[in-house]
Amino acid sequence: MDVLETEWAAVEGEIGNLTLSPAGRGQGEGAPPSSETAKAEPPLSNSLPAGERGQQALTLATAFHDRLAAIRVLDPACGTGNFLYVSMELMQALESRVIETIQTLGGSAEPKVGPHQFHGLEKNPRAAKIAELVLWIGWLRNRLQDDPDSVPRPVLAESANINFGRHGGYDAVLRMNALGQPDLDNPMIPDWPEAEFIVGNPPFIGGKDLRDRLGSD
Repeated sequence: MDVLETEWAAVEGEIGNLTLSPAGRGQGEGAPPSSETAKAEPPLSNSLPAGERGQQALTLATAFHDRLAAIRVLDPACGTGNFLYVSMELMQALESRVIETIQTLGGSAEPKVGPHQFHGLEKNPRAAKIAELVLWIGWLRNRLQDDPDSVPRPVLAESANINFGRHGGYDAVLRMNALGQPDLDNPMIPDWPEAEFIVGNPPFIGGKDLRDRLGSD
């Protein structure tokens, strides 16, 4: 989630330029500007009224919060959901800081990041179900810690995003036939959920037996 942290740092910089006084920084009120300050061209935003600058800053923070709430993350071999959980935890922590900024600027916002944004594909049905529970329990724990009053009722939503919410396993490499088995007679790439980010653990040892199983050809 380093990309999102970098984006938020840039937004924070813009907010700082909007909300800081246009007067020379580090100088006492009424002090004459230094030669360096006099030469520097003030940001265009500093020529705006303070109220308008504050509104622009709030708009920037709110827009980033909306972006964060719309991001979808996919792990195409999610196992029991560890990478999805860590991704969600990092996004919830970032969201808490964004909401704090919005409130500081005079706005209001509710937490939006949740399990519905995190998609997983998993061939093992048992692991897929565990991944779903891991996401819900992790989300609830973090929400209770950050903002317990915002926990919705009912706590659990009806939909789930592991294996498209279907029961059983899902092969992320070969499309399955009507019997729920990989369709070797008519091999096709299966559907994947749309996502802005893909996370996962490379199969460091998963390919060691492929030659024995499939042959060298």
